[in-house]
Amino acid sequence: MSASTVPHILLVEDQALIALSEKRLLEGHGYRVSVTHTGEDAIRHVTESDDIDLILMDINLGSGIDGPDAARHILGLRDVPIVFLTSHAEKDYVERVAAISGYGYVLKTSGEFVLIQSVKMAFRLFRSHIATRAQSRRLHESEQWLSTTFDSIGDAVIATDTGGYVTRLNPAAQSLTGYDAVAACGRRLGEVFPIHNAKTGAEVGNPVATVLETGTTVGLANHTVLTARDGAQYQIADSAAPITDQDGGIIGVVLVFRDVTEEYRRRELLKRSESQLRRAQEIAHLGSWEIDLTDGTVHASSEAHRMYGIPEGSFAIEIAKSVVHDTDRARLDRAMKDLLAQRGEYDVTFSIDRMDTGETRLIHSIAEYDAEHNQVFGIIQDITGEHLTRQ
Repeated sequence: MSASTVPHILLVEDQALIALSEKRLLEGHGYRVSVTHTGEDAIRHVTESDDIDLILMDINLGSGIDGPDAARHILGLRDVPIVFLTSHAEKDYVERVAAISGYGYVLKTSGEFVLIQSVKMAFRLFRSHIATRAQSRRLHESEQWLSTTFDSIGDAVIATDTGGYVTRLNPAAQSLTGYDAVAACGRRLGEVFPIHNAKTGAEVGNPVATVLETGTTVGLANHTVLTARDGAQYQIADSAAPITDQDGGIIGVVLVFRDVTEEYRRRELLKRSESQLRRAQEIAHLGSWEIDLTDGTVHASSEAHRMYGIPEGSFAIEIAKSVVHDTDRARLDRAMKDLLAQRGEYDVTFSIDRMDTGETRLIHSIAEYDAEHNQVFGIIQDITGEHLTRQ
């Protein structure tokens, strides 16, 4: 609608008397009306004026360009409702104007009521058209935002419909599955996302089916492997969640997963390294320990636990002191105080009675103080056999 509160109509009619009559009629119903008599003038008027809210266009405009051609040109310049005026009701005329404008046509013999109602209807249709177009633009912008966000997520993402068919997947998912969007969309998830248990080789149940059945978010079990289209295999961690509409109904499922192959490899290497360390400590009768001075808690290796006869798990420093012979306890305390005060090294030999068996063992221990973290780290070695050999 134009800046003025009164709608502005451009009447294009080549017969002056008819134009004058229709102008007065429209003005009588509260419209502001401008009149041109040719298609060329109508185009010029629209080009020079931006406040035209509706055009009443006669189909036959004399020797110049006719109404339909003028309407096509105008609609190429701007979006404005055009209602055609005609003295003919033949099918060819109706089809011709219907292909140009969706706001209809009025027979000149229809009378005042039909003309005014047609104008009002055209305004309502145009407002609806503008609202629909704005909504479509917002939906397009929302879709573009969603698409950009979806594609930029670092984790792999696959969306499916309620039938378990893939509807979209982001670049990360394309990379891991080996399927591009064209190849994946429309396929069942199990085909694009075949998974099995790394330890047993058994096929893992489809997480999307579980989500559709329960309506809840679910995660994959550990040791799940994805086999890509090219045969490559990836250890993955994932979760699947329902996609719901505004009423809470499930309309699909989103599956988010990531490649944890390297994490698994590092974890296995760490387990192997820890196993080798435990074995080395067992062979050398060597254990390690650390004390958190904040709360006096001791964390020790398995071999250290075995030497002291203390059950596995963290324990209070008083428990470690309780197995030390009385004759050595004061010397160990002084050595620890000197270490914490940075007055000397902690390098001591002392006797203990193992907590589980009461067996006496001779222990050698050295330690370092980490002032930044307020912790003491040390190693111990059972030198009972070596001591007896020397004797």
